[in-house]
Amino acid sequence: MVTTISNQGVQFIMHKLSELKSVQLEISSNCQAGCQECARWKSFGGKQIPNPNIDFGAKGNMSLDLIKNTFDRKQLPVFEFIALDGNYGDSLIHPQSLEIMEHLLLVFGDKNDLHRKTDQPQQIEANTNGGYHNKEFWYELGKIFAEHTEINGDEDSSICFGIDGIDNETHDKYRRNVVYDKIIEHAEAFIKGGGRAEWKYLEFDHNIHQTDKARDIAKKMGFHKFFVKRSRWVDASIREITEKKNTGDDSGTKIMGSQLGKKAGQTYNRIPEAKRDFVKKVEKEVKKYKNYFDEVPISCYWRGKKRIQIEYDGSVWQCCHLSPAYRPDTSGKLILGDWEKQKHKEYEYYYKKYGMEFNNLNKYSLGEILEHPYFNALERSWSNTTKAEIEPRLSRCAEKCAITTQAMTKDKREKL
Repeated sequence: MVTTISNQGVQFIMHKLSELKSVQLEISSNCQAGCQECARWKSFGGKQIPNPNIDFGAKGNMSLDLIKNTFDRKQLPVFEFIALDGNYGDSLIHPQSLEIMEHLLLVFGDKNDLHRKTDQPQQIEANTNGGYHNKEFWYELGKIFAEHTEINGDEDSSICFGIDGIDNETHDKYRRNVVYDKIIEHAEAFIKGGGRAEWKYLEFDHNIHQTDKARDIAKKMGFHKFFVKRSRWVDASIREITEKKNTGDDSGTKIMGSQLGKKAGQTYNRIPEAKRDFVKKVEKEVKKYKNYFDEVPISCYWRGKKRIQIEYDGSVWQCCHLSPAYRPDTSGKLILGDWEKQKHKEYEYYYKKYGMEFNNLNKYSLGEILEHPYFNALERSWSNTTKAEIEPRLSRCAEKCAITTQAMTKDKREKL
């Protein structure tokens, strides 16, 4: 039974259910990979441990019943875009992922009757490292996509494979525990089954020399698109630039990796040396403000797209960037850096005021959750500072959705 949420005093609603256009859905927190920057890992006592604030194993999989009950064409508007992606897991590792994908494509894909009546573009995309299951699984997934989607143009439903090199050695330097040869075999099976595939490439110093060759391989294999993901560069740049500015450090911005980036005593650069002009552009914008996180104007990208994030545990968020910091360290096992401590302190106001379950689909309907006062308070906070006693601005919002740097985060997808 769904519990009713009281919304007394709400002045406006950030999102109305009837106006939603897009959802990012994380159906699992599980993943076999060991990527260094992933939020699934935390530092504790000098070692890397699974993030104690999230669930793994069976508890890390969203139930099929919850997915079917939530994503019901009778209750939801016609979405333009559904992405299976998130902060922690690889959604297609879910043991019922084929059934889930078929349900979503059947209900919201561009061959259903609801789509034909509205004539709105429909796109369902899943992001994956592609290194698990067998080729029979990926062939079957390709057949499901072929059955329930139409090839109409650039915005067709697809699977986006994260591949960061053209050989096992290069690929494994960042995306560990994922075998390049196996990914290629799985991508081939998916394409052969009739699915459309995209190749997402993260550039580092160790693999930037292979970017052009990777693009050529993608084209020969029949990938539909290829793109270098650069949005992750912006927040890393802003963070280091502001830290150096606040401490008077003029040694130059290095954008080095975290402790997770160390292998055999070495660190990796988050932004390749060849792309450092990008950092200079970010630095120019950041230095326009005395206190960047408090002063920079915020224009929420997800709000503009009318998009929300739903995580594996059923929690609903304004975007994927806010949920990890909202969870307090109930385990007592995390060793937080200064940046994480700052984020947790800002969030403390909100989870003390609203609790930890106000946005959970296991208790409330999606419509009720979107009308909760938290979302309105979040929008009002963009006019405040991070030190405000009431509804403090979240530095994460300034980091991700500042008007000055937002255009730099767009990843251009190249049609092959």
